[in-house]
Formats: sequence, C-alpha cells, structure tokens
Amino acid sequence: MKAGRFLWGLTVLGFGVVLAANLLGYLDAGVWSRLLALWPLVLVLIGLRFIIRNDYAMAIVGMILLGASFVLAVFYSSSTLPTIFPNETVSTQESTVTRVGQISKLEVSVNTGAVELVIDKLDQDSAKTNFFSVNATDMSNISIDKQNVDGSYTVKISETQPVSVNSIGVKRKLTLLVTPNLPISMNLNVGASKISANLEKLNVTSLVFRSGATSADVRLGSISKDTTLDLQAGVSSFTLEVPKEVGLSVVGKSGLSTLELPNGKTSVNFTDSYKSEGFGEALKKIELTVRSGLTSVKVINY
Repeated sequence: MKAGRFLWGLTVLGFGVVLAANLLGYLDAGVWSRLLALWPLVLVLIGLRFIIRNDYAMAIVGMILLGASFVLAVFYSSSTLPTIFPNETVSTQESTVTRVGQISKLEVSVNTGAVELVIDKLDQDSAKTNFFSVNATDMSNISIDKQNVDGSYTVKISETQPVSVNSIGVKRKLTLLVTPNLPISMNLNVGASKISANLEKLNVTSLVFRSGATSADVRLGSISKDTTLDLQAGVSSFTLEVPKEVGLSVVGKSGLSTLELPNGKTSVNFTDSYKSEGFGEALKKIELTVRSGLTSVKVINY
C-alpha cells in the first residue's frame, strides 16, 4: 500500500464528508476557515514522510493527524483554534448613518472577505434618528461611504484591507441594523460566510447575494409589494422563509443544485422555474433567481 495514495484518498473523502454536511446545514461555512488554519499539518506530514520510510506506519500516523484535523475543524469553534500568527487587527468598530434631508429610499452594499453576517432592523427609538448601524468585530478597518442623490441614500460598506493570514481562526462578525421606515435594496458581496438575515420587518425591494461557500438563513416579510432576490454563490446552503400569503417565483440557473419547496416537492439540478399557486393574482410577490454552483435551496412558508 502506498502511503501517499492512501492519505490523498483519505483527505478527499474527509473533504467530501465535510462538504456534504455543510450543504445539508449540519456544519456552518466557518468550518473551511478552521480547516485552513490547520495547514501547518501539511508540513508535519511531509517531514514525517522523510523520517518514516515504512508505508504502513506512515499511513497510520497520517490517518491519525488528518482525523484529528477534521475533528478540530468540525467540533471546535473558531475562537478555540489559535491564529497562525498573533492577531494584529482584532477590534470592534461601530458606526451609524444619521438621517439627513428628505430620503425616499436606501441602497446598501457590503463588500468584505469571509465573515459571519447578521442583518436585522433598528429598534424604534434608533430608527427615529438613524438609517443604519454597523458593528464590526475582529475585522480590518471598515470604510463607510455615504451619498445622497435626489432622495436616494447610498451606503457602501467595505473592508479596507483583504483578509490576511492573521484573521484565520478568528470569528469575524459584521452586524447590520437597518431602518424599517424606507424601501431598501441590498447588495452583499462577501467571501465564504455564515449569514443570518431577519428581514421580516424591513421594506426590502431587492437583495443580491454574491458569496463563496455560504450557509444562509433569510427570513422575508410582506411589507414590500415586490421583492427580488438574486443568489450568486459557490458551494452553499440557503434557507429562505417567506410568508404564506406572498406569491413566490423561483428560477433556477444552476447545475448540481437542489430546490426544496414548501409543498414538499424537491427539484434536483434545477434549471426550470416554479411559481406558487395563485402567483399571478398575489398582491405581494417574491421573485428568486439562483445562479449558483453546488447549492441547496430550501423554501419554508410561515
């Protein structure tokens, strides 16, 4: 038995199991960052190969190390794993966007690396004076550009530095709180992420996801007359909650993907469209387009 062939096979098998668990929602997207944080074990295996010439013994040692790596990545939180180098960018930043002039709509864009992203509404008192609140933890400096053009208020949130090796193993988190009093369009361009978006009380007219390997739970409401969602992601798992009374349209433009509908039907490798019963007559509608690779989309009515 060749040790190298055995270890490569074991590694591919392990990644396949983790990938399947991530798609099914049993593991969050942060598991990939935790696995990456353990990359020095590759050097350990290479060094051991020079020392241990017996293939059988090398296979046993390698199996133990690889198994321990996957166990650490799966069962331990990112805060448990040490960073590769001392972390120099850990900080908490808070910022608010205050009301100015007459505003008719709000446009929000987010551009960051891999992150845990939480979106919710501002409380009533805060919404009286603010449009938006940002809280960033363990991230590089956050830049917020604001512009008011003819009543359309644009907020651009960007991470000013790319994700560095210092950030691997650190639980990076970005919390966005938005006013429920204005029509909102959102454009989220993030890396491999875990997303929790409670938009039930927000007037969301448009929502675009562009991300890497992502686990996302999104709850939509019925405040907006029409809402469009565009999912553009890599290996991902999306759970979408929509009100029963809202008409739902789903268009699939992706291969190797599955769609689970509220009526219990499941579509595999879906490239077709679906419309809920009475969609044409519905007073409020949600239109979802999926343009992703290996993706699982589950739609739930509430």
